[in-house]
Amino acid sequence: MIFADVVALNETHWWQIAAGIIAIPAAIVGLVFTFYSIKKLRLEIARLEGKSAEKLGIASKATLSNAQFKELILRNELKSLQDRQFGLLQWGLITLIATEIALFFIRQQAQHALIAIGSLPPNLPLPFSRYLLGTALLFCLAFIFSYLLRAVSHRHSHYMEQLNAEAGLPTLPLALDGADY
Repeated sequence: MIFADVVALNETHWWQIAAGIIAIPAAIVGLVFTFYSIKKLRLEIARLEGKSAEKLGIASKATLSNAQFKELILRNELKSLQDRQFGLLQWGLITLIATEIALFFIRQQAQHALIAIGSLPPNLPLPFSRYLLGTALLFCLAFIFSYLLRAVSHRHSHYMEQLNAEAGLPTLPLALDGADY
């Protein structure tokens, strides 16, 4: 029914076409970024689990030296930050999708309301300013989640450098194909 209403309006304006052209590549870029972020985080988790306390032969806190205890704390903090990154990726994607769905229905209701009060002729879609307002909201949400993810990622990199320095490992960039492991 919803799509039949949209198809019944034969006129499409330039901003509807532009929004469709921009939205599809932006969504694809977002999905690719999310895929590679998740892949990178999985590799980092595997790297951390490979060097866990059991692999080091640590039985309890009483047998730990200061260096081993600091390394264990850093590893736990890194795992916590990785969980937070996964959560931000998931909630960011869910929030953007839910907001886009809500905006679709809000725009549809706004169009019907403007037609009902006579402010908009029946064959015209919503004005460009209404589309721009919803798009600005989506951009703000995407910016907020990107900023939060970047802040957590920066903190993760800082702790990873500390862990590498503590363990005496060189700081190397993480390869996405897993060749370094």
